[in-house]
Amino acid sequence: MKSFTGLLLFLLFVSVTGLAHFAKPSQIRSGDEFNIGLHNIIPDSLNGWKIIPASGTPNIIDPQMEATIRELYTDEVSRAYVNDKQDVIMLSVAYGAHQTDQLKVHEPDICYPAQGFVIDSRNRSVIETDFKAIPVTQLQTHNDRRKEFVTYWVVTGDKIVESNIDRKLIQIKYAFNGKVPSGLIYRVSSIGQQSGQQFLLQEQFINSFLSTINEVDRQYFLGKDTDRI
Repeated sequence: MKSFTGLLLFLLFVSVTGLAHFAKPSQIRSGDEFNIGLHNIIPDSLNGWKIIPASGTPNIIDPQMEATIRELYTDEVSRAYVNDKQDVIMLSVAYGAHQTDQLKVHEPDICYPAQGFVIDSRNRSVIETDFKAIPVTQLQTHNDRRKEFVTYWVVTGDKIVESNIDRKLIQIKYAFNGKVPSGLIYRVSSIGQQSGQQFLLQEQFINSFLSTINEVDRQYFLGKDTDRI
């Protein structure tokens, strides 16, 4: 049964890839800006959290990865926040105006090992917010200095995507209209020992973040409820 399911998924992926090649877009998605102004959208202070001064520069270990980020993204923000209990959350949001097979957001599953981290576990979860339930991926990682816990999700076009197949289907949908979808990855991470404690802390931060920004800007991070392109 498992082998049959795997075969169906493989055939679906092959079909989607073929359609994506056939439906070549001719223009960038109308209405998308090359730079959505993340620095203006993301506040310095949230409910119970404030930015740590001089935390706006991402810690990129590999210069080659830094060059890749500049190529992939048209807008990127990395900051660290602290609450009254001195808990620290690291936030990284990256936006790319063109999501194609060659230019697409890099998930932490790739970036963290490239920076010397080992991924100990990868799990799917759902974070409940006042606005919608967010399907997320959660990683437990470590290097020789610390344990780091990561929660992230990816938006392609107007939808949160949960797999490469989801992403491909959205690309095809846009391509048949001569357009290319945008993409955004939202990632929070924290350093600690207990996964349950760290993921709960990250969930609290995400809820504070979404409650602080306005409804229009929130759509960049949560997508839209409509299927219209």
